[in-house]
Amino acid sequence: MWVDLRRFLRGNRNIQLLMLQAVVTQLCFGMFMVVWQPYIIELGGSFTQLGLIQVVITVFTGVGSLAWGRLADRRGRKPAHVGAMACRFIAILFALLSRSWTGFLGFGVFMGLSASWAQSNPVTTTFISESVEDERMSTALSLYTSAGTLIAVVAAPLGGAIAANEGYTLIFVSCIVGELVNSVLAWLFMRETLEAPLSSATSLSSGLRGLLVPERELLPFYLVSTLTMVSWRIAFSNLNAILFHEYGLTTVQLGLTASAFSLSYGLSQAPLGVLMDRHSKRGFFMVSRIGFLAIPLGYLLFPSFLTFMVVQVINGISHSFGVPSFITMVLARTPREKRSTVMGKLSTLPQVFSIPAPLIGGYLYERLGFEFLLYIRLMSMILTVVVSYLYIKPGREGVDPRRSME
Repeated sequence: MWVDLRRFLRGNRNIQLLMLQAVVTQLCFGMFMVVWQPYIIELGGSFTQLGLIQVVITVFTGVGSLAWGRLADRRGRKPAHVGAMACRFIAILFALLSRSWTGFLGFGVFMGLSASWAQSNPVTTTFISESVEDERMSTALSLYTSAGTLIAVVAAPLGGAIAANEGYTLIFVSCIVGELVNSVLAWLFMRETLEAPLSSATSLSSGLRGLLVPERELLPFYLVSTLTMVSWRIAFSNLNAILFHEYGLTTVQLGLTASAFSLSYGLSQAPLGVLMDRHSKRGFFMVSRIGFLAIPLGYLLFPSFLTFMVVQVINGISHSFGVPSFITMVLARTPREKRSTVMGKLSTLPQVFSIPAPLIGGYLYERLGFEFLLYIRLMSMILTVVVSYLYIKPGREGVDPRRSME
């Protein structure tokens, strides 16, 4: 298997560059993601204010996903890919220069516009899918993800240690430099994959309908994605701050829990991706849904640092089963010339419903505690299991995507 993967990578410059970008981004943002919430708390921000920043990120993630997805289908994948990275660069500049929680509102705007926190970045996902044969799509998506997550194993505890001993500035500066390097590499060396741009000669009403109305065949995917995103943002969008504030975890321990997730996610991605290209994606997706059920149960029943580590291992493996299978099933049901737009919508519409979720989560946590948030997540995951089992049908991965939505 590993010989085949090396041969697969050797002949594909786009996948090589995307994996390199994932490594650079995760080396920097693996540190950043661990510390930014505790940093805001140290600046004097409350959990409600932290929830407000999450709301800003959510709103503009929806805008960014739609905008970059539409631009990628009309003007090309590469300009949209570089534009999204430029927004992330600006977001970290805001974080670096902020001296109060209000400065992070600008961070939230541009981090959202970068679509970095979308369930699956529409441009990157489409770039990967069009750089390989359809039958190797899950393998390519898994390799891209594993490249970044394995680096985050080291980056997360490193970020926690740097924050504890040296402060936050070095972490912010590393993110700025990393995004600058990634943008230059993408613009100079990546190969455009869009062969037939989507026509712009459409009426305003049909254009809005194409952007906002879900495709009928993909409705179960929209519903599962919405339930997952809303409940996650209520229960877990402020997780590091909760563990830091309520359970007394240090930034180093937060880094270790992030590493547990990254290690299990990164190591399981490549072998599972290869298996997915040989078997039904629906079965892998159902396993991920069941895995996600175990996570709130772990927090509820055994609240300790060791349990938090184990839960993150389960979380990583569940993502390895779920993310590439979900994306591959959606792309297999979507015409190539509409893939970025559809992936943008599939990210944006759940984002719209989850706009108030972080604020609600922060408010409920301050009044009812973490356990109440976990019960919301648990019930939502049970619903996704039911919807996935009843309404997502197997066997469409091999259908010609140009005919799958007729």
